[in-house]
Amino acid sequence: MSLRAARSQLRTFNLPYDQLFVVISRLIALILLIVVLSILSPYFLTWTNLINVLRQASVQFMMSAGLTIVILTAGIDLSIGAVLGLAACVSASLISGGFVVLGIASALLAGLVCGTINGLLVTIGRIPPFIATYGMRWIAFGLGYVFMKGEVIYGLPPEFRFIGAGFLWGIPFPVIVAAILLVTLHLLLHKTVLGRSIYAIGGNPDAA
Repeated sequence: MSLRAARSQLRTFNLPYDQLFVVISRLIALILLIVVLSILSPYFLTWTNLINVLRQASVQFMMSAGLTIVILTAGIDLSIGAVLGLAACVSASLISGGFVVLGIASALLAGLVCGTINGLLVTIGRIPPFIATYGMRWIAFGLGYVFMKGEVIYGLPPEFRFIGAGFLWGIPFPVIVAAILLVTLHLLLHKTVLGRSIYAIGGNPDAA
């Protein structure tokens, strides 16, 4: 075995004791939680419940994928939930009126605009990420309320509802999208130059 391979193997498995303790303790807590819930309810380990939990968590998976990159660069984003709500309000309003393509594009545009403003405030305005994204959080909340005017949106087409509530091969479609996104994120962070740069920025922005 070469020296480089040996060092790589050590970096992979030789964790500091404090980090190893955290990983093992969380794994034990998860196993105990599963055992207790399985005893309390015979329906907990059923396929139906598992699919339901995955479907409910898929949105959080997708949001956390984007937030992971921000955190790895030593930043934080407190506006992600509010921006998601704003994008949903704008998109659903247009789609219910028959503008499906425009509605989907508007959701992407809303997220892009809010994210760009946050990035500019942090990089050019030198505003701490906590403050910049906290302000954007309330701006997005306010715009969402103004845009909706307290109304409930009905009449979304079945094709659009499939994105959030449909099934493909017996698996909820949002779960499939979240899985693809998480695999893509893993490959981006560990197999590309951009991923290594993201880690470098988080470790030392000046040196990177």
